[in-house]
Amino acid sequence: MMDMGLGRTVKLACLAMAVLMLASCFDPEPATITVSCTLQGLQRKCDILLQTADGNVTRRTTTNIRGIGEFKYILPGDYVLKFVDAKDKAWPAVREVSVRSGEVLPIRVELTETEAPQVNAAVDEA
Repeated sequence: MMDMGLGRTVKLACLAMAVLMLASCFDPEPATITVSCTLQGLQRKCDILLQTADGNVTRRTTTNIRGIGEFKYILPGDYVLKFVDAKDKAWPAVREVSVRSGEVLPIRVELTETEAPQVNAAVDEA
């Protein structure tokens, strides 16, 4: 009798291992990043840049009048969110996020108007 129970346990363990191995063959489920931006507690419309960890801008979105922007179908990985206004003036708020497969990641950001440097430095004319 004990051998039969042990055999069943071994079979179940092998089946579980096979399922785990098959699961790794499929593409990761895309994720969603939802960002809510405010300025002095009020909803703020701005542009959001989504950069990979190596600094490449992969996407740009504009928040709606409620200050909410969304990036859908994001692959798992590490990203940096940067915030700019319509004139490409950067806000000092920067967020680093790590996205997992299938995750819906809500982020709240309070923007500040102080120390907002330009994204592209002006070229000196000689």
